[in-house]
Amino acid sequence: MRKKLGNLQRAPSLRHPQLCAVPQPAGRVMTGAVKSGLAMIACGATLLAGTAKADAWPRLTGERDNPQCQQAYRLATAAFHSTNTSLAWPISAPRELGSTFSVYRRQADISGGDALANDPKIFSRVQPTAPVGRPATVFWQIEPRDGHRLAVLDQPHSWRGDRYSIYLLDSTTPPDALLADVERERGRGFSPVLDEQWTPPLVLSDVRSGAVWFINPGEPYLFLPEWRIHTVEKGTLRSPCVVAFRPEMKTALSLMPEPVRRLAASLDDALGPGEGEGTLQPTARIRVTVAQAWANASLRPWALSDHVYNTREQVEEGLREWARGSSRRMAAYRAIQREYPTAELALAIYYERRFKLPSRQARERASHVADHMLRSYFVFPVVDAEG
Repeated sequence: MRKKLGNLQRAPSLRHPQLCAVPQPAGRVMTGAVKSGLAMIACGATLLAGTAKADAWPRLTGERDNPQCQQAYRLATAAFHSTNTSLAWPISAPRELGSTFSVYRRQADISGGDALANDPKIFSRVQPTAPVGRPATVFWQIEPRDGHRLAVLDQPHSWRGDRYSIYLLDSTTPPDALLADVERERGRGFSPVLDEQWTPPLVLSDVRSGAVWFINPGEPYLFLPEWRIHTVEKGTLRSPCVVAFRPEMKTALSLMPEPVRRLAASLDDALGPGEGEGTLQPTARIRVTVAQAWANASLRPWALSDHVYNTREQVEEGLREWARGSSRRMAAYRAIQREYPTAELALAIYYERRFKLPSRQARERASHVADHMLRSYFVFPVVDAEG
């Protein structure tokens, strides 16, 4: 059994009466039946706020009969139901998909750059003949179609990774011309159709037609971003469809019950503003990661599979030390202690209703998710036992 924050205990039964009670108005005596009915209404409004019918995701909009759209939808469905935290990669292609990967990521972590692989039958790999430092790489479509070809540019950027662009070029354009244009400090002779993204596109080749097409999986700072599918027809780039993985949401917590949102607000308060942190921006990066995790917790909680740096015990000890000696910090810490069990219970009810889970399984999932999210907000230094 996990240690809890201070006196914080495991969430009670899904029918815990304290969470479904309403205060009795002053000067008014309510009968048991009326009080019970109002309590149930209050409980439903509070714990289940944000829950909706478990609509099927992902969803395809646009040209539903388009072969590439159908293939992209099958890939998206596999990605959504996988245990991978990110929908961008890794992606396991369903059997007999109808297209093969032509330019794709070699691994999930691409922060080190130079992370793309290619099918040498479809795309060649071209680099400058006299590079200075780590050069840009162009993945060049070998056989043009209708007088045009695609080129994928992998351009080194910084410690955050490379930037990726796609060009639709006339078949007479040599790869050296594109590389030379990229090296120029001012202006561009070629305009990308996908410009300097942190997340590389997935380029595919249709098995029957040989047509090359690509998926733009969205940027890493967005939560559950949609996929935009792009095809090239008669030398013109088209976007026939989009795959969405979630409804319209103002924040990653929009679907969550109110007690969960309150806990998230308290955790965010304890995280702090992250001012003056320079280019590394560790607090901002935590907030991006946390938003992605909350979106997964809302719609695909089986995907909270990433390793979290600190154990539960380390986070609890770190928070106690952080709160000591400051009334403001102690208030934030006590808010987390107070809100955690209620949020875990609300989360269990949410999973039971949204995913039609048995109560026990819903409680187990809520326990895992609440623990994962608590630990995701903080990074405390770990002292080596020998040191």
